[in-house]
Amino acid sequence: MKHIFIINPAAGGGLEIASLEAKISETCEARSIDYVIHRTEVAGDATAFVRQFAEESIPARIYACGGDGTLNEVISGAPTAPHLAFGLIPHGTGNDFHRNFENGDAFFDIDAQLDGEIHPIDFFSCNGNYGINMINIGFDCDVVERTSLLQKKYPIPRKMAYIAGLVQIFFRRIGVRFRLELADGEKFDKNMTLSLVANGSFCGGGFKTAPLASLNDGLLDVCIIDRVSRAKFLSAVGAYKKGEHLDEKHHFDFISYRQTPSLRIKFPKPQKYCVDGQIDLAKELKIEVLPSALRFIYPKNK
Repeated sequence: MKHIFIINPAAGGGLEIASLEAKISETCEARSIDYVIHRTEVAGDATAFVRQFAEESIPARIYACGGDGTLNEVISGAPTAPHLAFGLIPHGTGNDFHRNFENGDAFFDIDAQLDGEIHPIDFFSCNGNYGINMINIGFDCDVVERTSLLQKKYPIPRKMAYIAGLVQIFFRRIGVRFRLELADGEKFDKNMTLSLVANGSFCGGGFKTAPLASLNDGLLDVCIIDRVSRAKFLSAVGAYKKGEHLDEKHHFDFISYRQTPSLRIKFPKPQKYCVDGQIDLAKELKIEVLPSALRFIYPKNK
């Protein structure tokens, strides 16, 4: 069995990459593990690298060492290959996907990763591309885009840039017109502040935006926040972060939440959307869950 560690040197601001590589090498060599470390150089590099192993039919465990975007690139190489299993060593800024697991701390332990068990989990397709955690549209997507622009312009930490981006977007005109249709035929045709389609529960560095989401239920969770006043939007942010926005005690009548195996979203004109932190543009989105189709490594609980 070969163990492949794909490291995104830009993830998490590029900090402690050498330390991570040294820890991987030390652990694998002490256990006489057959391993490879590959540093990505450009966008799409991880996907192309994984495809090589899919074609060679060599049994392997492939670990994405980075954030949720790195994991997305890695699984996109061959998500349903029966001889490959995929893992995550969080080294990004938000690190949201591993929050879906009770033993989240074990994801940082190389020994626990090497001893991990393989379990099937869901992932999803969006316009022919793959996603593992979440699609964000509207406010959340705009904040991600603004954060990236600020980091390119100013030498500031990611978290500081995220806060600055959030504040700037908040005081701009908020709202996206869309038409959403679920698999059962239910439709939403309205202006919204934000919408998300989720496989996992978390985004934005710990916001539990899809509290009912499960990685193995064969469903996608859809949350829609209508276009409302800034004051009304702010009234829900605290509960939204904690995953309490569906609780009856709050009575947020401007929040809708559904579960579905597939859905379609249409916009009046091409609209930005964000899949696992990566931004794209489309006038229509066709989204479908792929139930239990990904072999994922659960680190051993020690």
